[in-house]
Amino acid sequence: MADVLRDLGPVARDSKADVVVHAPSVPAQHVAELLGVPAVLATFQPGWVPTSAFPCPMVPLPRLPRFVNRATYLAVSATLRSFAGIVDDWRARDLRLPRRKGGHDLLHVAEGRSRLVLQAFSPAVAPVAPDWPESVRTTGFWYLPSGEWVPPARLAQFLDAGAPPVYIGFGSMAGRDAERTGRVVVEAVRAAEVRAVLATGWGGIDAAASSDVLVIDHAPHDRLFPRMAAVVHHGGAGTTAAALAAGVPQVVCPLVADQPYWAQRAHSLGVAPPPVPRPPARDRSATTASSARTAGRPRRRRSGRCRRGSPDGRG
Repeated sequence: MADVLRDLGPVARDSKADVVVHAPSVPAQHVAELLGVPAVLATFQPGWVPTSAFPCPMVPLPRLPRFVNRATYLAVSATLRSFAGIVDDWRARDLRLPRRKGGHDLLHVAEGRSRLVLQAFSPAVAPVAPDWPESVRTTGFWYLPSGEWVPPARLAQFLDAGAPPVYIGFGSMAGRDAERTGRVVVEAVRAAEVRAVLATGWGGIDAAASSDVLVIDHAPHDRLFPRMAAVVHHGGAGTTAAALAAGVPQVVCPLVADQPYWAQRAHSLGVAPPPVPRPPARDRSATTASSARTAGRPRRRRSGRCRRGSPDGRG
């Protein structure tokens, strides 16, 4: 957090922005205060705006009585407030702003009015709470088109060489033993008798290429996923949305934060089998293989409906 704020200070002082849009993890509402412009909170998962309708999706909890639901959101706000001292020092030192009451409140401005919150997910995928204030707008997933993209020759040849492969990638989830994860993934690919494109991402998978496995660093999801038979991923909001938009089945291996929530939502929509825990142990390769094999036609039909209709946030 300290490094992020150190970089943000000079940018803030030189900015001529008319509005500051920021994620909850970056306390840029202070920059908006410095500039005298509105701050808009952009969230990519439910869990930041309390409701009595359901517990905080980012906190792993057993089933609770409904009257406890709103209190579960305190865990998320407490996590952010643990950085309050660092933020206060940065606010005074770099932004030269005095401390004020409610300075760490994401949902309200200094005068106590509700701040505009844009929730960048589809209400057809993540339920909308009836008691959220009018200042909260659920917009649908945000997609950034990749523009012109030509797959590298090696990838193009692999895609054209046989049946659509399964995409496997865990994004920013680096993992502690990328080689072991790679071995388990390759075992699952062979057991499922499929071809696969493995995306190494931030180092979560380390495997050797072969006739049925292609290893890449990354590729734009909006261009690659429509050519896949299924997508195996970590359950990040962006990857989940991209797979929904592509209309392909998913196998989700969640680890932290909101990933278990998106894994469960994909399963509830019928576009994914039950979540597969990560990190995978050797005896879980069969589970992963079975999930990849059974992410077939029924789920592909449901995924296609998601693409054509509202669950992808476009319709």
